[in-house]
Parts: sequence; structure tokens; C-alpha cells
Amino acid sequence: MASQENLISEDESINQTEPWQFENALSRSDRETLTSFTMLSDFLGQQLPNFSSYSLNLMGVLACIVNEIIALATPESPLWSRSQCENIEMLNLNEYYSQFFPWYAKNVPRFFHEASRASAVIRVDASWLVRKLENPVRWVSIFPSLVGNVSIESSNDDVKMIDMEFLTLITPVIPTRKIKVLRYCHRIGNDTWIIADISMYLSSYSDDLRPEFLRFPSGFIIQHLPNGYSKVTILEHWVYKEDAILNRLRPYLSYGIGFGAKKWLVALQRYCSKTTYVPLMDITNQLVSSSKSFSVLFLIIVNSTGRDNLLEVSRHMVHLFCSGTCGVIGYQWRRLGAGRTFDVRVFTRESPDMIRHPCGIISASGLAKIHAKPEMLFPFIYGVKKREIFNHLRLSGNGLKQVLRITRDDTTPRNDVSLFSFRLNNSTEVFLLQEAYNEASSSMVIHSILDESSLRKIINGDSSFSITYPCGFTIMPGQNSGDEEAGCVVSVGFQAIVTEAIVANTMMSNVEKTLSDTFTNFENVLAANW
Repeated sequence: MASQENLISEDESINQTEPWQFENALSRSDRETLTSFTMLSDFLGQQLPNFSSYSLNLMGVLACIVNEIIALATPESPLWSRSQCENIEMLNLNEYYSQFFPWYAKNVPRFFHEASRASAVIRVDASWLVRKLENPVRWVSIFPSLVGNVSIESSNDDVKMIDMEFLTLITPVIPTRKIKVLRYCHRIGNDTWIIADISMYLSSYSDDLRPEFLRFPSGFIIQHLPNGYSKVTILEHWVYKEDAILNRLRPYLSYGIGFGAKKWLVALQRYCSKTTYVPLMDITNQLVSSSKSFSVLFLIIVNSTGRDNLLEVSRHMVHLFCSGTCGVIGYQWRRLGAGRTFDVRVFTRESPDMIRHPCGIISASGLAKIHAKPEMLFPFIYGVKKREIFNHLRLSGNGLKQVLRITRDDTTPRNDVSLFSFRLNNSTEVFLLQEAYNEASSSMVIHSILDESSLRKIINGDSSFSITYPCGFTIMPGQNSGDEEAGCVVSVGFQAIVTEAIVANTMMSNVEKTLSDTFTNFENVLAANW
């Protein structure tokens, strides 16, 4: 493997020599695609005669990936155009296929491009951020709602082969994107790094054998700025089969709105803000009267480690909910039968600790259109009105009280981690841990019920505790259809313990009823409060 200094000079040489462009690139033949890559390999062989053909081919792939990501991330690039109707930036495919030769996949019918880019200045040091991102296993905790599972297959210096499962949308009807990724982490200047991905699928010459999802060159460019800041540019580029995404949700994804660069950037900002800026609201007048509750909350207030532990568990709760709703294959979620309703999915798996807790776990979720704007619906789910929506919270005799909130940033309201308290069956006081994502592209509220003992374990960092059964909602903007109001698309999900004695058909019937009742509660709460 070449040194970093050698690779930088090779990248620069390649940028200056481009004999493999095509005027009619969209209709390029397979032979032309292979010839292009052979020309690049021969060129590298002349420059580096002592390297093996495998190393030369790998270096050629990496150099092309880096070159492509940098070009696509460049502001005012002719590779992008703006839609006149939606004012959304779109990849110009004619320009793209003319400038680059995707040896891994020519443009073919019935496949859609999904490309987007975004950049922002983040208040963290660039070298700290690179150290976090260069470890693929950390991506699950950095991006708990976007990355389902990661495993490293092989690693060699800056190059890694990774099995990844991406969570496209947190909804029961969109599949995860499980692919093998070649990842390259490389310093491309004195103060700039790149983390580049591409699907490990380098042969597209039989259309029928192409996987459903291909990750074209995508990644992060991280630039060091003064005063401990970083400029981060993210490029996301996918190609997928026409039938891999439902028609009604395809517009939401096609311009990178649902699973694009902006969503990745917001998730990264969320992670960084939680590690650098965790203010607490004044809760003096909101504490419940119970002395036990006060002692637990006091530990959170005075102990920054306790707050960090609470945030870490909340992040894990989000990941459990998202991976269960999407049925992440890497966690052995298996789909259970088929319900009568297309928009309902039930997955099941064994308990992670079958020795101490032998049981099964189900993850059930449903999708429905609600005739209300997302900004109307989100406050009900976020606040105490959730008790009127989720049936299992109706057990509370006393009102649900928000007793603590840890804000994630100072710009987006209701983008935080909260603790609520209420009395279960008018007797035992319990807590509700909630994490809320409030974004322009979608919103999400996830929660889990805790007793006082469990909350104390979380604050003290007791590793024996783990949240197992989260519930939650996701809200996506709807699409206008004729004269019909766009409204929003809502997913509801919950996880629960099951035993082998439960018959699958009975379970499906119960699940469908629970989800149907929840959506009915949505409509009733909206009608009563609007």
C-alpha cells in the first residue's frame, strides 16, 4: 500500500490526466467502461512500476473515488442543477457521466439516482471528528437513526472493507440498504481529510444481477478551521432499482430529502452538540414531590457524568427503536408472517440475553396518512398529549409531567432529551425517558418507561441495565395528490416481550388492533384540540 504522501501525488497526477472522458457517456458501452479503467491502471503502472497489479487497481479505485467526491462537493459545480419547481439541487446526469467513468456501474434503465450534498461549520476540532468517524463501529452511536449495523470485514491502514446496513427511512415499508462498502480515510491536505465510501460491487455488466442498492462514491470532507471549528461537507449518492422503493415515497427520497446529505449533517451536528454543549433548563418548580424522585433528579442536575450516561442510554434507545422498526438483518430480526394490512410489519427475535432472560421480542409498526400538517401533530406527540394517543400510557392516573429536559442545541425547539414522571395505576411512580428529533425533513419521538431503580442505574453508569422495549413515532411530510391536502405520513412502532405460547395469527390480529387504535387516537386528539 502506498504511503499517504505518495497517494496525494498520485491523486494530483490523475487529476491532470483525463483521457477517459466520453462525449456520449450516458450510452457508453460495457467495453468502453472496461477500457477506461484499463487505461487508468496502465497509467498508474507506468508511474509506479514496483507495485503489484492488485495494489495498482486498488489505488486507481481510491484515487477515482476521492477525485469524484471532491469534484461533486465543489460549490457552483456544473455537475449540479437546480429544479425550478421545488428549488432543489439535482445531479446533472449528462454532465456526471461525461466527467466520470463509473467503472462500477454504467447508467441503466429502471435504476434511479439519489444524490445530494450539504455543508456546515461544526463546533468541534477536525482531528477529533476524524478520529470518531474513521472507526466504522462508532457510526452506530454517532448516527443511531441512519446506520443499523456495522461489522469490519478487513482493515489495511486507511482502507477498510465493511458490511453496513443503512436505515433509509424509519418506517415499516422501506427496506434497509445492506451493502458491502470499501471505505478510504485519507488526509488530502495539511488541514483537510476525506472519508470516502463506495459499494464493493465492481461489475454491473448484467443488469439482472445488480443489487437493489448501490452506494456510488459518497463521504465526508472535513476541513480544519481556527478556534476549534470544522467545516464538514457531506456527499450522498445512491442508485437503486425502481421497484425497491414504493412509488408514494420515492419523491421523498429522490432529491435526497428523506435519506440525503442534509439528514446526515443534522445527525452529525446532533451528536457533536451533545458532547460539547448540554445546558439544563431550570426545573426547580417542576420537580415532583416524591423524595425518591427528587434524589434521582438531583443526581442528574449536579453530576455531568450522570447527564452523559442518560444521553448515551437515550441514544441507544433511539437505535433500538429504529433498528427494530426497520427489521435490521444484522440484529437477527425476522419478519413474522403477513398481516391483513400492507402497511403493518411485525419482526421478532430472541432476547439478547437468553440465559438470564429467555424470551422473544417483537417489534411491530404501522404506517398511515394523517390529515394534519407535521407542525400541528408533533407538539401532541412530544408533550403530555401522548398519554391520550398511546394506550399503554392511559394507565397513568395522574397527569404526565415533564420534570427534566436536556436541550441538544439552542436553535431548534423540541430537539432534546426529556424525562417525564407519572404514577402507574395511581400507585407506583415511574419515569418516561424521551428523545425527540425535530427536523425539516422529518420528526421523531421515541420513549421508554423506567422505574426509579432503572433510572438510578442509568445515571450511575451501571452496565447491567439496558433499555429493551422502546416505543415511538415518526412523522414525514405528505405529498400533494390532486386537490387532496398533503397532510403527513406517520409511523407508529412499539416493542414487547412475547412467549412461544402466543400463536402468530393471534399476535398479528392484536398488533393490527393496537396500531389501529393508536391511529384513531391521533385523529381524536387532533379533532379535540384543533
